[in-house]
Amino acid sequence: MANFRRALDEYAPISGEELGKLLREAESAIGSVTQRVEEFEEWSKLGFIDGSYAYDERRGAFVAVFSAALILATRTRAGIRLSSRLGGSKEPVPFILLPRAYGESRCSVIMRTFELLAALDAIKQGAEHVYLDGSFLSLLLTPSGTTRWIYSDLTSLLPKEDVLSFFIPALRKLSLAVDEELDLVEEKGARSVFIELLRKTTRLVRDTYYDALRRIRGASASIAAKRALLDYTALSFEEGAALATAYRLLEEASEREARLFWIAKDSDSRILAEALGLHGWYTDVSLLDYCWRRVGDAVLDVSRMARLSPVGENFVKPEVKGLLVEPGLAKKLYRKWGAYKIFYFKLTRLSPVFQLSYPAAYGRSAGEEAIGALTEL
Repeated sequence: MANFRRALDEYAPISGEELGKLLREAESAIGSVTQRVEEFEEWSKLGFIDGSYAYDERRGAFVAVFSAALILATRTRAGIRLSSRLGGSKEPVPFILLPRAYGESRCSVIMRTFELLAALDAIKQGAEHVYLDGSFLSLLLTPSGTTRWIYSDLTSLLPKEDVLSFFIPALRKLSLAVDEELDLVEEKGARSVFIELLRKTTRLVRDTYYDALRRIRGASASIAAKRALLDYTALSFEEGAALATAYRLLEEASEREARLFWIAKDSDSRILAEALGLHGWYTDVSLLDYCWRRVGDAVLDVSRMARLSPVGENFVKPEVKGLLVEPGLAKKLYRKWGAYKIFYFKLTRLSPVFQLSYPAAYGRSAGEEAIGALTEL
């Protein structure tokens, strides 16, 4: 053990003694703002959504399978009644994904769209709180670094002004097409709308790509330009469909006075840990697993210890980051919904720590109520 500690001190960025001191200070600081979870019973219906996907490479394509589950919890005189609107893995959606590029990130974005559609269905069924798997901040950051890299590559091969003048209207057309499909969620259900949205997006990617080859100067001149053009069209349209769905969901939830919350079972966020000086050492959930090891239920509002910078529309302005999202959609989405709140909580002494995130427009009490509502289930 002594040899191990000497090796740790020799190779670690800071000594064990220094790390122990930082952890004691962090535990004290976290303890000063930690609160107990208070039950919240003023709800009639809650929605819970989780999805999964799998994919495999085949010659020239990915074969992907998506599934989502939607459970509604309804308060009745006899107690809480559970019902299902989506069958999860019992109702898979198979799909051939083209081109065969960036499979993991693309499937993740497409899966997110399915979950957002399920949340829209839950809202239309009267759910006041809807809980989704993942992170609201991750949703806001949907325009990926991969898309930014491909766009940079594309505009180094083709005239940037031609790319912008062609793709801005094309992405606007996509947003309108998505909106048309979302009108049918209540009538047809999230799964049927998801299938049709996949088909429609794929057709638009195909048609847009061939149209771009004809209309953008030099697009058909080189294999590299063609490949970058196809990859950019696919990724920007799939991400655009996800964000158009997210905006519609946020707006409709607001109109119906419903609220959306994202719960992460495991998160790589280090906002809290870094605010406490533990740079690179701990994720927030691992830090809180340690600091809350002796407590039962607990809840912490991260904004009491760290500043949460909103995701501004500059994040997706074509002149700043490249054309990642249709500018009109970006302006609407990020101006109104770009700020976020993050809470961490646990419900029993032996339970893991979860992250809860949601639009800051709901206010701090919304997070406390969302966590409190879970105590009855």
